[in-house]
Amino acid sequence: THITCTFSSVCMETDASFHVLLPSVRNGLLPLTEPLIPEGGFPTLYLLHGIGDSAQSWLLNSQIGLLCDKYRIAVVLPSCQNSFYADSPDGPKAFSYITSELLDYTHAVFPLSSRREDTFLGGYSMGGYGAVRIGVLCPQLFGKIFSLSGALEVNAGTSFSRICGYSMPSHLKNSKALKNTDADIFYCLSLNRDPLCLRFAVLLSFLLLILIFICVGIFCIIEKEKAIQGIFYRVSACCSC
Repeated sequence: THITCTFSSVCMETDASFHVLLPSVRNGLLPLTEPLIPEGGFPTLYLLHGIGDSAQSWLLNSQIGLLCDKYRIAVVLPSCQNSFYADSPDGPKAFSYITSELLDYTHAVFPLSSRREDTFLGGYSMGGYGAVRIGVLCPQLFGKIFSLSGALEVNAGTSFSRICGYSMPSHLKNSKALKNTDADIFYCLSLNRDPLCLRFAVLLSFLLLILIFICVGIFCIIEKEKAIQGIFYRVSACCSC
């Protein structure tokens, strides 16, 4: 079941649109003994797009709908432009949108599990960066994180994006200024260099045993489709444990 939603977002400072895929009963995929909606709601994957793309890229260039039905996992596909899923000091706040508004809205409207262990976050390229950074800084929200060919080195990622002609938010134009801040994933993971708030977030991620899967393919478009199927298999296996 594919649902397109739009609501007025304070964080994004505009009407924000996203897609929700809910598992449906087709071609006898669901045994008669299994309820249409599991008790507590569906395990849910929040899936982030890459730079220059939108949520439509997952719908048009992957088998995400079939995988949703096969593994009985709901999927939420937000669109956040070329934000790198970060909060802009003078514009849309994509980080806050993903970690607060979107989670609150989807949990209130759809039959999704609110349990951390049933809530997953992943992304491709820029979305891979956003997923890992959010996972490190907000480990209390997501039980599993994955990155497909993620632009994890923010300095190189934003520089490359500008060279390719993508329009970048103002706070990302000076990519060198992002080093040694919470925009730098590797800085966040360096405990001896973190300020107290970042150190607490990283320690919390270890205490909560957040699982992070990182995949990099030479032929990204081909490998993305293979990897996303593997991710659904891993996630569904975790749900059944």
